[in-house]
Amino acid sequence: PIIITFAVAMRKLALIVCMLSASLYGDAAIVVPDSMLTIEHAYYTSSIDTSIAIIQTMRQRQMVPTWQLDMAEADYCYATMDYTKALQLYQSVYRSGEAKGVPEIYLALLARLIQTHDILYNEDELVTYIYELRQEAQRRKNNAYMAMADFTVGKRKHYHRKKEEGLELCIKAIDTMKGSDYFRKDNELCNYYASLLQMNMDDGRYDDALRMSLLQEEAVLRIKGVNVNNKETLRYVYALRASLLAKAGRTEEANLTYDNWKKQP
Repeated sequence: PIIITFAVAMRKLALIVCMLSASLYGDAAIVVPDSMLTIEHAYYTSSIDTSIAIIQTMRQRQMVPTWQLDMAEADYCYATMDYTKALQLYQSVYRSGEAKGVPEIYLALLARLIQTHDILYNEDELVTYIYELRQEAQRRKNNAYMAMADFTVGKRKHYHRKKEEGLELCIKAIDTMKGSDYFRKDNELCNYYASLLQMNMDDGRYDDALRMSLLQEEAVLRIKGVNVNNKETLRYVYALRASLLAKAGRTEEANLTYDNWKKQP
């Protein structure tokens, strides 16, 4: 059977992240031909309903190992912001131990476990996964995943009031990510700049926060690919910036930024 790489998987997820959540349970609503019943087709098809039907049908027929289907389903839950269900599925894949045999997927799995725990504010297991990702990334000499681990540590330090140390580590992680060849580098940087914007804004460092917003916009504009909706992402950038400028008392600039936000389709 085909084991889809995480790089291939995330290319598809980048295109569906803004789509509405759909049910992954019950009988498949769409009948798909046997030729499409591969995990690769589940990620690459243009219809999320078809992708779900592929996953459901392959699960019913037990066509590939369960952990592969759990990983695919978890990725869709993550992309559609059903983080609780995504975490359950990622944990199932982790417990199976099967992903360890596919280094790229294993690194991605650890990163997703960290991200979902972080989003859901589950700190108890977060440290364990961060440590494991760092060890695995070091062993594989993978700078992108090293950056992911370090940025999360920096955020935690800042949250626990070790603010200077946390910010310094986050900036270091950004430099590491910039130097990597990770194909979703600019997507990651966009998220990192948004986090640093919020951290600096919370600290009252409005000039630094604005600088992060401008860097975030640059990162968004560098993102390329079929069906990449930069304008939708720019709405998010401008909304954050308008909020920042309003909080900083720069009302006129906030209004202009809000106008830019409204202009985005």
